[in-house]
Amino acid sequence: MTLDKPLPVRLPEMWLSGTQNGMSREEFSVIQSRELDQLAAIWTRALQLPGQDDFVVGTLHEIGRWRGISDLAIVRGRCESALRSLKLRRRAIRRKILRCRG
Repeated sequence: MTLDKPLPVRLPEMWLSGTQNGMSREEFSVIQSRELDQLAAIWTRALQLPGQDDFVVGTLHEIGRWRGISDLAIVRGRCESALRSLKLRRRAIRRKILRCRG
């Protein structure tokens, strides 16, 4: 894996190169999955908090400390609620944009 370019730039280049070199869709899918897995591992390690083995639990602890909440179930619930709210807002904005275009 080369990190000279971001993955969203590299993937289309890889598709084009693979197509030009006769690579099958399955072969490219394996390479793409490997690249995505490696990148996910890099980010997970980079964001892993000291003393925390579990990325999600560590993140919930950090958010809880930041917000002054020690109960991780409450922290998780609030995060999930915020995520649902953002998804609904995104859908509403998308519908509005589509109506304006159409």
